[in-house]
Amino acid sequence: MTIEDEIDFATGRATGKKTVNVLPFETVTVALPDEVCDRFYFYHDGLLEIAAASGNDDVDGNYGRFAEKAFRIALLLASVEGASRIELRHWTRAQQITERWRAGLHSLIEQLSQPEPSAAVDNEEKIFEHVRKLGGATANEVSRYIKHLSSGEIAQYMASMATAGRLKPDTTTRKGTLRYVIV
Repeated sequence: MTIEDEIDFATGRATGKKTVNVLPFETVTVALPDEVCDRFYFYHDGLLEIAAASGNDDVDGNYGRFAEKAFRIALLLASVEGASRIELRHWTRAQQITERWRAGLHSLIEQLSQPEPSAAVDNEEKIFEHVRKLGGATANEVSRYIKHLSSGEIAQYMASMATAGRLKPDTTTRKGTLRYVIV
């Protein structure tokens, strides 16, 4: 491939545009030795057995393609190196990469199967964060920042958080309202 400046023939100066000349691809044949072919089928069959035994049909499609992906990676590794054949080291590295993908798939499935935190947990975290930022607060003070809860609801949350040991009552205002701080 070559990149050349376009020349304005009237002035003989460069126009600022570029011309790209692409040469035809040269076909390269990469050999697949029997030992690598055997590893491919061993890996493919093993993955299919694992998928069948897992009882989780959601992973079957991925498991059916991992060996093919590993083969493509091995071919890419060999070709980038300029090798004339896929060697066992190319296959081993490719299989390591796809095994990381497989672990990532299971991590994703685990994360997606965890339940969303409840609204109560979210509310407690917001209250806790505001008490931390303010260095201590009453329910009324926190309600200025959390609009979807009344000061009465916030007071109930703060009392339960005190019972759980996350907050502790620090002082009482003139009106008898408790001011909470982080334990």
